Order: sequence, then C-alpha cells, then structure tokens
Amino acid sequence: MRTLGLALIVLSLAVACGSSGKDLAEAPEPTASPEEDQGPAAGTAEQATFEATDYPPNDPTGLAELINPLVEPLGLVFTRGSLNDTSAGGYEPSDTGNHLALYVEPIGEYTDEDYINGLYTVAAAATPFVFETFGALTSYDICQEPRPEDDSSPVPPPATQVNIEREAAESYDWENGDLESMLRHAFEVGGDSFAIIVAPPLDSVPLFADLAAEIFPS
Repeated sequence: MRTLGLALIVLSLAVACGSSGKDLAEAPEPTASPEEDQGPAAGTAEQATFEATDYPPNDPTGLAELINPLVEPLGLVFTRGSLNDTSAGGYEPSDTGNHLALYVEPIGEYTDEDYINGLYTVAAAATPFVFETFGALTSYDICQEPRPEDDSSPVPPPATQVNIEREAAESYDWENGDLESMLRHAFEVGGDSFAIIVAPPLDSVPLFADLAAEIFPS
C-alpha cells in the first residue's frame, strides 16, 4: 500500500483508526449513489448544529450523530471510532484524548474510483468540522472500510486512511480543493503531519496511481 504523506511503500496499515468493532444501529438505506449526489465539497460547521467544545463524544452513538450527516451524502456511513491519547507517543483510549479516529463504510454501490475520490471528498467533508468544533484535538484520521460484501468482519482492515494534524489541515483550502491538490499538499507537508494510505488493490487504480507517480518520488 502507498503512504503518500511519507512518500513510502509500507507493508501494513499500522496506524489504527478505532479499536472497537462495529456496534452501531443498522446502517440507513442510501438515498443516492456517490455519482448522483456527491454533497457539498467540504463539510463545515454549517452542516451541523453542534456547539464547539473541547472533545467529541467518545461513544459510537454520539459519534454517529456527528459524522453521519457529513458522510451519508457521499454514500457512506459511520461504523465505529474512538478518542485516543497520542501525546506520549502511544495510542491509548481516552475521553480526553487529542486524536479522533473514525471509520466509515459504503452503504450502496461504491466503486474503486469512489474510494479514490473519497480520499478527498470524505476528508473535505469531515476535516474542517472536526478541527473547528473540537478545540482540544491536535490530530484525527478517517478510514474508508471495505465494501461489506468484500469484507463483513467486525473490524476489517481499512481500505484507505487519511491521517492529519491540525496545522496541516488548517493550511489547506478544503472548500476549493480537489484530490490532486490534496495529494500535493500532503507531499509538501510531509512526515506524520499529513499521511495518506491506500491499500492494495486500490493503490493500482489509475486515478490514484497516475497522480501518485507524478507527485511522489518512487
């Protein structure tokens, strides 16, 4: 799989999103396919009525209420997530953690190209909202899980992951961006500040592979 923020090929998707299995209510039926309704280009606080606070809720129901309005227009649903403390270099669950980890999965037809486009559209929908709403967070990541028909296990390995720190997020124009410009920003920021991971076989999708070959050194 290809780690874009680090410009490396890595062997495993080592940075976890959430740690618990899928334990939410039944996913709602999709109202439109990703091709029919991509929703707004970027998810901002205008899309939600939640007041700004230091920390998001650290439970599946509370996180679902926050995240589903952002991702359902993209053909996805929140499945699980957690708040974690990474300040000491580890990844410890904590109600006052500085890192929010989120998982989403398709709720209808979702192609390989949708996964690649989702690197930007999902991040653009969630990132501004997460950092504008929760002031104590220094980083967050959001993972697209495999299609349920491809892997129905409670904790499947993520198909993609966008992991980003606050400063890297706030220095990018999510409202007017696109996949290519986001990948270029990840390369410019580099390191752990903005890492994008795409697992096989999605890393071979031409839409992604061509941009990666152009932007990132081999």
